[in-house]
Amino acid sequence: QTSLFSGNLRKVPLANVLGRLWHDRQTGVLLLRSERKKKMFSLYKGDPVEAKSNIVNECLGELLVREHLLHRDACDASIEMMHQTQEMQGEVLLRLGYISQETLRFALELQFENKLFEAFFWSEGDYRFNATVKVSPPGKIAWTGSAAVIEGVRRCYSEGQLRSWLQPVMEMPLRHREKVHWSEVGLSSRTRLALETTRFPDSIQSLISHASISPLEMMRALYALMALEVLIPAHS
Repeated sequence: QTSLFSGNLRKVPLANVLGRLWHDRQTGVLLLRSERKKKMFSLYKGDPVEAKSNIVNECLGELLVREHLLHRDACDASIEMMHQTQEMQGEVLLRLGYISQETLRFALELQFENKLFEAFFWSEGDYRFNATVKVSPPGKIAWTGSAAVIEGVRRCYSEGQLRSWLQPVMEMPLRHREKVHWSEVGLSSRTRLALETTRFPDSIQSLISHASISPLEMMRALYALMALEVLIPAHS
């Protein structure tokens, strides 16, 4: 484990960055920068527990307007009030009666999810992880680190991207790091069953060709599990 590491998302996609942090059960802050866009994810033992972003359409009010849960006039009024009182926008909206506690809870969960998975689309930018920043234990975890990587790969990486990343290692045999059970990482039941009936070690090409699920589903699973270091080269 290391307290600081950094790199470029063109060389190391976000799935691999988060996969490493989950595998090492790291606690700290991951900062992403791409031109003017910035995001910051707080992680506790490899699980993302907080997300911050300077992207305007990821603000809570904008999300509520998009989801037809808030009128534009109310959103603008809450922003003006925020500047006066230094409160969070959700607190202002709740206090003014524009939304209910239930709506706020739903919106905050959706906002976190949007901030997290939008970053998987970044093909350019820099990342920097700092384990010296203290992160408090969360009361509730919406996405474990492993489930976030698996879902991010499923939602955001195209078949073309996956093929280009896997092509150089297609003949490499993989083995299952058995201390991690398939049920622990957030796989779908279909994918889990396909892997449970697979004999390791085997090459990536063979695993894709003989899978009981579609080639694309297997490529997604293999890439994510390699990023999480649940599947590793057989010789290691």
